[in-house]
Amino acid sequence: ATKEQLLEKIRPETVCIYVETPINPTMKLVDLQMVANVAKEAGIPVVVDNTFCSPYLQTPLSLGCDIVVHSATKYICGHGDVIAGIAVGKKEFIDLVSMTTQKDIGGVISPFDAWLLLRGLKTLPI
Repeated sequence: ATKEQLLEKIRPETVCIYVETPINPTMKLVDLQMVANVAKEAGIPVVVDNTFCSPYLQTPLSLGCDIVVHSATKYICGHGDVIAGIAVGKKEFIDLVSMTTQKDIGGVISPFDAWLLLRGLKTLPI
């Protein structure tokens, strides 16, 4: 999509732009820097599902995106023995999630599962 096409889709009730890139299964790419610039103009955050690319190949925060999510079950784990997800962003966002959603719903993995993810990170480049 172009900048103009994206701007046309933003409505007053739009609270964020959520993208996945590359898009699974089509492998189409989204210009994250352009999306981040449009979102900044509109005053809304950009959330990127970076599972397919992994943090080894793409770092959306460095392109201006606000929040990045990963299914850690896939490439970050790499061994198929953990079910986990990861959300990263600025400290203010992480603090807000910790004080609200995480407090109310939970979602903290066990120490052993965290260790398994650390083990998987060692093989991420492979």
